[in-house]
Amino acid sequence: MSQKNTTQPSYKIYRFYALTGSTNPSVNWTDTGEESNALTPFILTEMRNIAAVVVVVVVVVVGIVAAVAVAVAAAAADVDSVVDSINLLIVYHRQSLRRHHHRR
Repeated sequence: MSQKNTTQPSYKIYRFYALTGSTNPSVNWTDTGEESNALTPFILTEMRNIAAVVVVVVVVVVGIVAAVAVAVAAAAADVDSVVDSINLLIVYHRQSLRRHHHRR
């Protein structure tokens, strides 16, 4: 690592902290002083957060659709089959939650 990279103007560190929440000075700044390299981990983290939110939203939407399907089945069927389908839905939901938990 060159001496030029170890002593950075403090405003760059502040800017980097504002963007990423990290004051790590070992980031490879470009020679022109742009923060393009500093932004890369920040963008990756944001994409990971967005992906997690999307997965949660999909799981919730699937759960709502399944609940509506159970309600429609309840309107068309007798109470015993409704209880069975609700139990099946609970089991399925637990399994999907467990699967989602293992993935992370």
